[in-house]
Amino acid sequence: MRNALIHAVREMVRLHAKDPDITRMFSLRISQGKLTREENPHTHFCVYFAVYDPKTRKVFIGHHRKSGLVIFTGGHIEKDELPHDAVVREIREEFGVTIPNVHILGPSLFTITEIENPQKVICRQHYDLWYFIRVNGITFRPHPKKLHRELSSFGWKTTTQARRLITDRNNREALRYISRSLCSPFP
Repeated sequence: MRNALIHAVREMVRLHAKDPDITRMFSLRISQGKLTREENPHTHFCVYFAVYDPKTRKVFIGHHRKSGLVIFTGGHIEKDELPHDAVVREIREEFGVTIPNVHILGPSLFTITEIENPQKVICRQHYDLWYFIRVNGITFRPHPKKLHRELSSFGWKTTTQARRLITDRNNREALRYISRSLCSPFP
């Protein structure tokens, strides 16, 4: 499965990464192998999933307890897991819901997060694969108890409100991506 993860991530970057510097950095890290936190606790691959409602132009964000930042949600890719499987698992764990595959778009954005919080986490660098998830904000019902495990507050925000709350560079880039590319009505 490790080779399958390496191959899958390499192909995702090759096909979808737009920034040549990010492509180069991702390719170098992929060539080093050991892409999961279990294999390399300091630098590994993660998935983010940005949930949005294209009809209302709202995004679902929260104040992350460990980072202290307002961000989209995500998590680490686990050993013997492919990125899409990590997204499905993390959505179930963090939101307590299952999202139909047709609504999970991505990865469409690739970022690298430098982590400077040695008191709380051992991670130093995340290679982020961003998935964008279209939902109907009226019927999307995440479980508050599950969300409160990692988020102190959360909810729907307009893209304008989110722009004022999100300070993290990579999450701001994801918000720009949604605003620019994805906020069209459901097909």
